[in-house]
Amino acid sequence: MMEIKSIEEQGRIILEISGRIDTTTAGSFEKQVLQHFPDSGEEIVLDCERIEYISSAGLRSLLILARTASGRHMHIALCRVPELVREVLEISGFDSFFEVRHERNG
Repeated sequence: MMEIKSIEEQGRIILEISGRIDTTTAGSFEKQVLQHFPDSGEEIVLDCERIEYISSAGLRSLLILARTASGRHMHIALCRVPELVREVLEISGFDSFFEVRHERNG
């Protein structure tokens, strides 16, 4: 199970993600995050503190989000990434597609 909660904070959209991003939930994750993308030029912060697991399907969704954001001149930042998820991002090289922060503010 995966849930996304949207918060507006300091003029930015913050999406708090919880649960697992795997084969079952990756499509829903991608679709829900894309619904929050503005037309251009803004920042979205994905608060990953409560992500329990991310699979290759989840990584694929992150790649699609990164490409879509780039095309819209947007910036996506990941924050509060749990150690296991951070390791997956680093091993796969996905940490180079996103700014990874310790806190929401940078």
